[in-house]
Amino acid sequence: MPYFFFLFICLFLSCNTSVENKEQQATSVKDSTKDTIASPKIKSGEKEGYEFRNNGKRKADKFAALFQYDSLTSFKMKSFVESFDLALHRQEKILKGKSKKTYRSGNLTFTARDLIRVTQILHDTLTNPMDKLDAFQIKGEDGRGNVHFTGYYSPIIPVKKERDKDYKYPLYKKPKMTKMPTREQIDFEGALEGKSLALAYAKDQLAVYSMHVQGSGYVQFPDGKKVTMQFGGQNGYKYKSIGKYLVWKNKVSEADISLGSIKKYCATYPDSVRGLLSYNPSYTFFKPSNQGPIGAGGVELVGGISAAVDRKFIPLGASLLAEIPVLNEEGKLLRHELKIIMAQDVGGAIKGPGHIDLYFGDGKPAEQLAGPMHHYGRVWLLLPKKE
Repeated sequence: MPYFFFLFICLFLSCNTSVENKEQQATSVKDSTKDTIASPKIKSGEKEGYEFRNNGKRKADKFAALFQYDSLTSFKMKSFVESFDLALHRQEKILKGKSKKTYRSGNLTFTARDLIRVTQILHDTLTNPMDKLDAFQIKGEDGRGNVHFTGYYSPIIPVKKERDKDYKYPLYKKPKMTKMPTREQIDFEGALEGKSLALAYAKDQLAVYSMHVQGSGYVQFPDGKKVTMQFGGQNGYKYKSIGKYLVWKNKVSEADISLGSIKKYCATYPDSVRGLLSYNPSYTFFKPSNQGPIGAGGVELVGGISAAVDRKFIPLGASLLAEIPVLNEEGKLLRHELKIIMAQDVGGAIKGPGHIDLYFGDGKPAEQLAGPMHHYGRVWLLLPKKE
């Protein structure tokens, strides 16, 4: 995935339903330019999401194992759309040639052949696929089935080939260096200047950062030509979420953290941008392509269906039934919606059995859907019934 994929939304993170309201964390910022950037005090293994009212969490007993069988019998497929058919074919491509591969995830053992059979059942069954499928709910972030959903997308950034006074923020291809520089060294100290590594220049620094977090995206030149910037490598430093940093420093409340709130903060306190962006030392490099954004599974991603997972727990090529949070225009949870999503990507910030990063597509509409997503739902791994 885009290196995150989540990657933006780890940037701006995603979680859901009711726990305690911590909205008092919204605060006025007096002198943010003097803040010392330091890591939040997050314990090893601590949850990735946030706690706020109506965050989507459900009360449930603790799971005894990673996966718990669930006798789902009433789920019905929605109308079969072309994009779902396309995603199924790409799912089969991920699994092609791996039919003998065996996966062991927690208390489950299954094969790539099983995953291929699931895609065939989903393709052939337009009514109730659960007649032929078993569902195993994953224990989630808290061991009670609550999975943290975030969103990512493919930005479209206006660029120029040459730098000028407005278009001055580069998108770099990966350098051949023994010791890679940090984001601070690249973006603010000119570590890669004069090395003929710039692919294009943008005028919006936060848009470039967004593409770094998403892991890929599009650039558009003045003549209208649009080029995909695929993930081309990373500098080796661990990703740190600036969204979590702003929440930890009481700059934005847990309920309100989003791409929009981060942009608003940066516009209000422009002198804090350098310190904020440099808090995340991880840096993404790109390579031009004529294809659309490609995930870690080696196939083009499909908006609303492709998802990034931690493949230590969910293998690429797995089909998942997901209870996805549905938000209103203000980013507040309205309800959950059951739909099939497909594990076709990974992300540096997607760790553990309790985090799913859903790909929403490209451009502004996708950004508006992905940005505020930091809520909870539930996820079931689908496997064919044993005959």
